[in-house]
Amino acid sequence: LSTSLRKHAFSLPGHDTWKRESAMKEAKQIARSAIRLGRICQNDLPRAWREMAIAYAFEGKYRRSSRCLQKS
Repeated sequence: LSTSLRKHAFSLPGHDTWKRESAMKEAKQIARSAIRLGRICQNDLPRAWREMAIAYAFEGKYRRSSRCLQKS
């Protein structure tokens, strides 16, 4: 679900920043919940960490993004 929201956010026009930021915020929240649920579904954990890294990079938080990529 996080991946589809991120792809939707990137497909929005550049001038529609509010919708883009809203979709990325929701994708980040879903990725965060997937990481929390990673204890149950460990196979999906690396993807959740990568989605979180992309969300942080979109926000300009490159150090956090790098940490998430290392965890994946």
